[in-house]
Amino acid sequence: MSTSDLSGHDLNLLVVLRELLSTRSVSAAGRRLGLSPSATSHALARIREAFGDPMLVRQGNAMVATPRAESLRPSLERLLDETRRLYREAPAFEPSASDRGFTLAAADLLAPLAPGLVAGLAREAPGIDLSLVGDVWLSDSGAFASGGIDLALQAEPAPTLGLASRRLGEVDFVVVARDDHPFLAAPDLDRWCAFPHVAIGTPRPGSGYVAEAVARAGVERRVALRVPTFLLALHVLTETSLLCTAPGPLARPIAARLGLAVRPVPLPVPGVPVAAVWHDRFESDPAHRWFRDFVHRTLSPHFQKEGAGTG
Repeated sequence: MSTSDLSGHDLNLLVVLRELLSTRSVSAAGRRLGLSPSATSHALARIREAFGDPMLVRQGNAMVATPRAESLRPSLERLLDETRRLYREAPAFEPSASDRGFTLAAADLLAPLAPGLVAGLAREAPGIDLSLVGDVWLSDSGAFASGGIDLALQAEPAPTLGLASRRLGEVDFVVVARDDHPFLAAPDLDRWCAFPHVAIGTPRPGSGYVAEAVARAGVERRVALRVPTFLLALHVLTETSLLCTAPGPLARPIAARLGLAVRPVPLPVPGVPVAAVWHDRFESDPAHRWFRDFVHRTLSPHFQKEGAGTG
């Protein structure tokens, strides 16, 4: 029988058949199933028609199963037991024994946080492979739906059809400069505006979070250099007099390594909520759910508000 052949059969009749074979009584089977005697009798008539066999016949004051019905009992029990498990049991996922791979997409903001992810996986799930790729457009739903991208870190998106998200926290901004930069002696707004800056040309529509804050404050700054990534900007700072206003979660972990200092921004730059985003077809997948939880508990502490250090 092909799958299409099943469309003409009511599989609920198999549940009725099992109770009839168990009780050998229409009324008793009906009570177990919450059906009236007439509804149970009607179901038995449909079962007889479907199998081309009377299934139960009266013998004196009792009903007995036909040979065909008796031959079906073992298969019927196995089928209904497997069906119950199909509905009730979620597939188990044991991260320490898994060799599954996951792909995480993010801008270079993730770079200084990646070692913590890799170390955490080595402890909890040493067989799992991780691929880190660059930022991805949320409009590229195919990459999410296919599983090509399991999870993406994004500025918290507006609700998008087919995508789910969970907030990690908020990205704040800090001023970064080499640790002997004259700006550090008096890191106020006038001196922030007086020194040249390096800015990041991201694919985000609009002028950028910092540029928008500058416009709102009614001040001017000179952008002497534009680069494609924050990591490149931070390296440029090590041997120049440029300033960079960068995301705190990126700047703080690597500032000391590069000989850089971190200070608060001397004008209001609103924080940017950041979220992990995935396709909702993986919402209930146990392995995917574990990976989402792992990324959240590993990275979310880096996206909580904190005071800027001095690098």
